Amino acid sequence: MADNRYIGRGLDLSYLANQNQSAAATATPDSGQQAAGQTIDIPAAVFTVTEQSFQGVMQLSQVVPVILLFVNPADQATVALHDALATGVRGAGGKLTLGVIDATASPSLVQAFSVQTVPTAALVLAGQPELLFQGQQDPNAVVTVLPQIVSLAAAQGMTGTVNAPDLGETAPAETQNPVNPEHQKALDAAEAGDYKTAIAEYKNVLARNPRDNEASAALAQVELLERLSGKSAQEIREAAANSPHGLSEQMAVSDLDIAGGHIEDGFLRLLDLFENSTPDDRAHIQERLLKLFEVVGVIDPRVSAARRKLANLLY
Repeated sequence: MADNRYIGRGLDLSYLANQNQSAAATATPDSGQQAAGQTIDIPAAVFTVTEQSFQGVMQLSQVVPVILLFVNPADQATVALHDALATGVRGAGGKLTLGVIDATASPSLVQAFSVQTVPTAALVLAGQPELLFQGQQDPNAVVTVLPQIVSLAAAQGMTGTVNAPDLGETAPAETQNPVNPEHQKALDAAEAGDYKTAIAEYKNVLARNPRDNEASAALAQVELLERLSGKSAQEIREAAANSPHGLSEQMAVSDLDIAGGHIEDGFLRLLDLFENSTPDDRAHIQERLLKLFEVVGVIDPRVSAARRKLANLLY
């Protein structure tokens, strides 16, 4: 992404603790309805957030991930990014929502999220906010992060969905890629959260056709989800902080970064770990890097850059 400034850290919203939070966002459910795994009705999947309605965002984030986009309505440069995110969210089958914040009208939220420029995007997942990026981005590249956010939520046990009148805007049928019948069983298992079965099915596909690059990439993605399954982001990051030289702990954070769209952070952590590891550990780290290259996509420029750094460390 152009001007890519992924932060990859949690945010302290205690600044808002004394703000008026009595009014929930009109696009959020009643507090008694919030539970992962259920489907709730909301007025819109893309909605406006104000300082007064922010508590509703925190409530909604217990059901589905909420992406927050800080914009200046007078800045036409953010229109394409807003439209791309809105279309992507509306086409996500109720598994995502988008809250749009007028940065000029919400100074408390700007301060709480450390917004330095617009556009800025953040993710709120199960009440935990984290910055995604600050500064203008390539809209097409940003949209590719949305499935990763859905996968990250699912890996943490968040399987709720929303119903809203503005859902269902997807790409025309002729532009959508049909599912390879050979992959259907694996895909069904992955969508059901049965990652072990999905992994076995993709391995069966590759045993029949080792050159199936699509299955190979899908296998790497499902293996990533399986590694993250049952662990919260907080648990993973705390374990890594308590074990700064622990191989498995640091690799788990890299998995989390990649799943959450912090591609450079995930790669750099592993490359730094590789540089300071024993030969045996280096082999494990290299194997993980190669798998994550497939997750991101081997033609992605961030993969190319990480691959070059790995080659320099190897030779």
